[in-house]
Amino acid sequence: MSGFLRQVYTDTDLTAAGLMIFFGFFMVTLVWVYLRKGAKAHYEAMGRIPLNEGDVCE
Repeated sequence: MSGFLRQVYTDTDLTAAGLMIFFGFFMVTLVWVYLRKGAKAHYEAMGRIPLNEGDVCE
């Protein structure tokens, strides 16, 4: 299997660039989810939706 992968992925620059793009996207997503202003309150409100009886969550 590794011999096949070495034949297919011969351009290490593109492989490294793809890895860096993926890692950067992952980090930006984590920062956006956890560090946004008001994110904690929003996620707490969404977590209480199943417990609300007929209330509409904003």
